[in-house]
Amino acid sequence: MKYFIIYDRLINIKNISLICPTAKFVSLLMLSNHKIEFLKPDFKKYETSVSLKETYGHNTPIAIYSIDDKEIINLDNYFSYNKVPQNFYKINIKINIKNVIEICTAYVVTTNSKK
Repeated sequence: MKYFIIYDRLINIKNISLICPTAKFVSLLMLSNHKIEFLKPDFKKYETSVSLKETYGHNTPIAIYSIDDKEIINLDNYFSYNKVPQNFYKINIKINIKNVIEICTAYVVTTNSKK
């Protein structure tokens, strides 16, 4: 089992269920020292995008879902993760889930395709 962090528009359960139909909701919480950042990316698919940025003193609401390997493929396809230019990259964040530190993955926007 792997954990996926959702923030901004995808936090709505209806939105994530369209991408990952078998994902299981785990928790809703505040992510410390991160903020949502609005970007004008260097690719034309999106007018503005939302990303997660590590920023001391800020907190961001997130949802955590457990996903399997098939759902990771669905997410990679949704975020065009393996396409060129690469508009998203993955970050891993340690999160306390039910008193156990777990590694959770989030997709974040890059404004330069070299990440």
